Amino acid sequence: MGKRGPKPTPTAKLKLTGSWRADTRGGEPQPPADLPEPMIDLGGLAEDYQKWMGLLTRTPGLVTSNDGLAIAVGLMALSEFVRYSKQIEEQGCTAISGKGSEVLAPAVYAQRDAYRRLRDFIADFGLSPAARTELQLPTEDPVAKRDAEMFG
Repeated sequence: MGKRGPKPTPTAKLKLTGSWRADTRGGEPQPPADLPEPMIDLGGLAEDYQKWMGLLTRTPGLVTSNDGLAIAVGLMALSEFVRYSKQIEEQGCTAISGKGSEVLAPAVYAQRDAYRRLRDFIADFGLSPAARTELQLPTEDPVAKRDAEMFG
């Protein structure tokens, strides 16, 4: 089957952008606005994950308990981008092929792939100036509201 058009925008993102379409949706799962767990072993990136969570939770209503894996994958893309950038800086962006011709080094292709994934992550979570122009923050923090209701 062929492609059927763009994927639907999540209702939470529609609400953050102030779209009227958010009110027309029904049946979409609404995960709790709790802090997500990464869902995978991040090894040496665990501390960085906590820093990213601090950054992402500054936008109330954006991050839910289901977003841990997406955030972890974005963090891994950032780590790979930095690693391959350093490798290119140290070794250059060209290599000699098996046939003796000069070609782009494999690290260049890996860096490009990591950049694409990182760029998608940045856009998905509103972390660039352009992505932020699409978001409208709610007037009250849903997590704080829920906590106030639970703990009086």
